[in-house]
Amino acid sequence: IGVLALQGAFREHRQTLERLGCAVTEVRLPKHLEGLDGLVMPGGESTTMAGVLMIPQGLGALVTMPIAGMLVDKYPVGRIVPVGIALITGGMFAFTQLSADSSYWGFVIPALFVMGLGMGATMMPIMTAALQTLTHKEVARGSTLMNIVNQAAGSIGTAVISVILATNLKAHAESQLAIASNAAPEKYDLLVKAGQAPQDPPGQWFSWAAEAFGATFIVAVALIVVTIISTAGAPLLLSTLAPCWA
Repeated sequence: IGVLALQGAFREHRQTLERLGCAVTEVRLPKHLEGLDGLVMPGGESTTMAGVLMIPQGLGALVTMPIAGMLVDKYPVGRIVPVGIALITGGMFAFTQLSADSSYWGFVIPALFVMGLGMGATMMPIMTAALQTLTHKEVARGSTLMNIVNQAAGSIGTAVISVILATNLKAHAESQLAIASNAAPEKYDLLVKAGQAPQDPPGQWFSWAAEAFGATFIVAVALIVVTIISTAGAPLLLSTLAPCWA
């Protein structure tokens, strides 16, 4: 029996088959298929596959970053950044409509690409505008401080969204079993053997899981909308407070 060793928990699949007395071959190249009586394709996403799914986001940023860099020299940052954040909101909003039948090519990849466009149109203007206000001696410290803020904010945001997602998944415990059936099939098989889960998870379980993710993305979209409002109003606020600081 061959086990496709490109994604998922292929090592656990191999160990399980070997315990059952099967001769197992890890399949990485077409020639490895010769002489096999069957092929097991592990489910779930490996770290590599998860990274590949981020490529569209990177390509989107690659398109807009140079354009945003040129526009910074001609237009105020307050006019450019809201456009980028609006693109991020559009891509993020698409994930609020996530369903169990959503496909990579028809749904996930286009949404990630749009988000990437927004990120490229946001990061470059913000970094440029922030560093332009610093003297040559202050640039190094300012750049370090911005990186620290980005890392800290990203960590806090990830933790908050993770807690919200976990809470949403708990509304239907079966949704977590549906996820496990794809992401960790070897552990799900143990639950099946123990009589704690069915062999084939009902489609409703996957729908509940998709709804949990969709509800979580609604919170993320709401946070982005707040950011749009704050960035749009920042120039007016600064112009109002400038006389007071003077």
